[in-house]
Amino acid sequence: MRASDRAYSALREDIVEWRLPPGTVL
Repeated sequence: MRASDRAYSALREDIVEWRLPPGTVL
């Protein structure tokens, strides 16, 4: 697994946990 993929997976977990829309993070 590449570092970018790992970071993306962690980011998605944060989004799901906080229930934020994808645009909010960016």
